[in-house]
Amino acid sequence: MLIFVLGGATLISHNDMFIKWKPTAIYWVLALFFYGSQFIGKQSVIQRLIGTKMVLPNDVWKRLNTSWILFFLVVGALNLFVIYNFSTNFWVNFKLFGVLGMTILFGFLQSLYISKYLVADDAVKE
Repeated sequence: MLIFVLGGATLISHNDMFIKWKPTAIYWVLALFFYGSQFIGKQSVIQRLIGTKMVLPNDVWKRLNTSWILFFLVVGALNLFVIYNFSTNFWVNFKLFGVLGMTILFGFLQSLYISKYLVADDAVKE
């Protein structure tokens, strides 16, 4: 829905700022969604997504959820910084390659963090 509203506003007004703001709006909505998930139900979004595949302490799930919230907030803010301080060409490259790289790196760091709390299948059977 947000994509259609901001995309339509860009087409009607011929102002590319609406389309440039779209990633920030999406990242901040995701941050809000992850934040709200802590209070609705017994599990956060991240635990609902991957909790069936692994068992982690509740504190770890909370830290993972909080780190995703912060990640989305920071990436949204970085998008705004790039919009207002760099050219459109730079923004496109940032959006395509910079955000993708940050997301992959963040996911890798999350994997390293999670790996400290995982138990090997052999250890569980014993």
